[in-house]
Amino acid sequence: MGQPRHGAGDLLFENFHGYVHGGIVTRRRANDETRHTVLVVPHLHADLDAFASALGAALLFEGAVVTLPGGTDRSVTHLLQAGIEPGIVMLGEKQALTLLEDGGVERIVLVDTASPERTGPFAPYAEALPLTVFDHHPSEAPPADDPRIEWHRQTTGANTTQIVQLLLARNCPLTPDQALILAAGIMEDTGWLAYPVVTPADLHALADLVACGARLDRLAQLLDRPLTEDQVHLLGDLLNTLEEAVIEGVTVAWSTAACERYIEDLSIVTQRLMRIHPVDALVVGVQMERRMILVGRSAVPDRVDIGHLFIPYGGGGHPQAGSANLKGETLAGVRAWLPGALAQAVLPGRRAAQVMSRPVQTAAPDERLNEVTRRIHTLGVGGLPVVEGGKVVGWVARETADRGVHHALGDEPVSRVMAGEVPLFGADSGLDPIVRAIMVDGRRWAGIVDDSGDLIGCITRTDLRPVLAERMGGEVGSGAEIVKRRNLWRRLSKALPDPALARLTAIGDQAQAMGMEAYLVGGGVRDLLLNRPGLDLDIVVVGEAVRLAEQFGFEHPEIHAATHPPFGTATLVYPDGQHIDIVTARAEHYPHPAALPVVDRGPLGLDLARRDFTVNALAIALDPKRRGELVDPYGGLRDLEDRKIRVLHPLSFVEDPTRIYRAVRFEATLDFRIGPQTLRLLRDAVKQGYLQRLTGKRIGRELDLILRSIRPAAAIARMGELGVLACLHDQLDGAAIAARLEAFEPVDRAATLLAPDLNSDAATARWELLLLDLQAAQWGGLLERIEWSGRRLKELRRDLGHLQAMAWGAPPNPEDAWAVVLACRDLSPEALRVVMAQGGAVWEQAVAAWLTRLRHLKPQSTGEDWKRWGARPGPGFKTLHDALWRGVVEGTIDGVEGEERVVRGGV
Repeated sequence: MGQPRHGAGDLLFENFHGYVHGGIVTRRRANDETRHTVLVVPHLHADLDAFASALGAALLFEGAVVTLPGGTDRSVTHLLQAGIEPGIVMLGEKQALTLLEDGGVERIVLVDTASPERTGPFAPYAEALPLTVFDHHPSEAPPADDPRIEWHRQTTGANTTQIVQLLLARNCPLTPDQALILAAGIMEDTGWLAYPVVTPADLHALADLVACGARLDRLAQLLDRPLTEDQVHLLGDLLNTLEEAVIEGVTVAWSTAACERYIEDLSIVTQRLMRIHPVDALVVGVQMERRMILVGRSAVPDRVDIGHLFIPYGGGGHPQAGSANLKGETLAGVRAWLPGALAQAVLPGRRAAQVMSRPVQTAAPDERLNEVTRRIHTLGVGGLPVVEGGKVVGWVARETADRGVHHALGDEPVSRVMAGEVPLFGADSGLDPIVRAIMVDGRRWAGIVDDSGDLIGCITRTDLRPVLAERMGGEVGSGAEIVKRRNLWRRLSKALPDPALARLTAIGDQAQAMGMEAYLVGGGVRDLLLNRPGLDLDIVVVGEAVRLAEQFGFEHPEIHAATHPPFGTATLVYPDGQHIDIVTARAEHYPHPAALPVVDRGPLGLDLARRDFTVNALAIALDPKRRGELVDPYGGLRDLEDRKIRVLHPLSFVEDPTRIYRAVRFEATLDFRIGPQTLRLLRDAVKQGYLQRLTGKRIGRELDLILRSIRPAAAIARMGELGVLACLHDQLDGAAIAARLEAFEPVDRAATLLAPDLNSDAATARWELLLLDLQAAQWGGLLERIEWSGRRLKELRRDLGHLQAMAWGAPPNPEDAWAVVLACRDLSPEALRVVMAQGGAVWEQAVAAWLTRLRHLKPQSTGEDWKRWGARPGPGFKTLHDALWRGVVEGTIDGVEGEERVVRGGV
């Protein structure tokens, strides 16, 4: 059954080959009895790494076939259209699903993902069949205790790398084209060996593929990437000999290698090496054609001047980069003196005490907010540190102080609204971490403390400006330009299908042509950085979104522009059904706590400032000049790296308490943690009763989002822990509800497999599990409070009534078909799942019998037939219907003729 292959000449590949060419699956079959028992499935819209991984996995397993859910990205299509033949059996989605439905697959192999959800229509099968996973994403680990799953994961730059290692270890033969595809997967996912994720294993695997016939010059022509085979081997040698040391807080590294012939562009190799292994300064020495070439790079030219370092050796350059050619030097000699030369080149850096401002104006924790606000405005500063006993305990920004006064908190102590996470550094600290805190993470102020932790000074953006200008060799304005810009366009192009990417490009071009700016914002940017599938495309326009959409629709008649001028919003509807929402950048303020915001047009910065959490206050520029550039004014990228949920300001939960629900939902969904300061603010908002100020409709909307999320049990448990559930009803037990929700998930999946034609809304079932312990009057009052109405409310009330009236302790005998029918016939698909999850094994068997068989057994005749056979309409019709139904279920009545005999006999 799908055993890994260990030898060459397998019959599958001698007699049965399939490959994709020009977008068409081509097969040649020599033996029709070949049986496919292993299906290899990558994630939706496979990129080169996913496709190469699928190819490698198909070569590892005998009788394997590959399917590509959602198709592939441009790089795969381009490679295959160039005539590169993978030499494996490929099935279209429909063919693969048919094979699964017919029981022709005994094992599924997931590649480049561990999440079945990322395989689209194949997810239910991946959750039910034996599963082998090849993945390299740390965030996608399957359950460790699931015996179905065979798990392969290495922390490599490309997923293909670990599969290549297995192929070579098992002596699986590779054609040159197969080696080329595998090499393409490694090169593409490592940014042509330029990304920091590259490992020695990636380099070794690539070198082995070159030995198997992969021509990197051909790959470079196909994919337009300038890396030669000699450079790849040299890069691997340099990585293997790399050493580093930390001197005066500066990390320096050096590496040497020897080449038999001259290799051009050593500077490119050095730059790639520094990207793979980021350090402050790097020097490489390569011996080639009887000479030694030195090349260096410095990321901290104020601390390590590379050009100056090479002057004594006849070379030179500038502080950031330099080179030298040495004659008569040996590799051993250079390796001996290079560390010492680098150490001497490190200049002492400035310390915090040399840059800080003093004395520092401060506020006390118990000082009234009104007084602190007055002093902030009098001093003309952006905020004040809050100090108690000489120790910094918080920070209050001017905007936060003003908002607090606006919300009638002026008589409260400033500790109620202060931010508690304040960056503090010692007087002897170097400036680099302070620069990152202020310029990258968006902090306005850093405190400088002595050895006992007492505040002695502070550093602001103004204090850093001269230092940064000195580093850059010029004037520094706002400070934003000293932050290394991060461009995500390449990443975005891999995450989105071609049409969506083209549409974003066109919107950015149109915005620039009209003198506007367009940005991809919010959750889509967050999910891109987290490598989550299914990106939301929400566009913010600095300008007029409605005018932009109308012009776009005018120039592209096939696109419908639905505009909403009063709200400054529009939706572009494309012929294939895709919707892209466009909104004018807005500023907002809250007239009072828990109110709906009042909005007005504003710049991008204020639009991002109104977001709920830093991880959602991210944007990507779409205009041609800055396309792909990340905008991150609040340190959202750092919080994503730290897996932290953090509000943008201390009054966030006061102004909009629904953010409490959202914080819990994002914490569970993203598997993050709410930051300590944000958690303190959240608990305080709950304690002060701000949740009770929300309308029921807003509460219901947030609860529904939680119950529709991918980890509702974790969110509900957290709500119980934080006292949020108690604000809804004091009888709601978070731990008990979470346990019910956990038990429900596998039952829901199983019921879908048992009755795929029976539509069920999992969120409604979870609502029933949430309210199951409350009495009818209690859950009725709660549903009235959240202002549910219409069909869904009616169905939920009906289901809860049935569920609470059930004899849970006396389930029907699954062998008694009519008893099962009586127990199940009035229950909705959602209520049936609740019964399966909560009723125990006997109830589960009974419901399973109903779903798979008994619900289909009903009388074939109708009331009109009965009247024709002599029955008189009236209350007796229900009795007659049940008698017929029971006879059909128990097998005593067969077909319409049997039903007619019963009816006529009764008459």
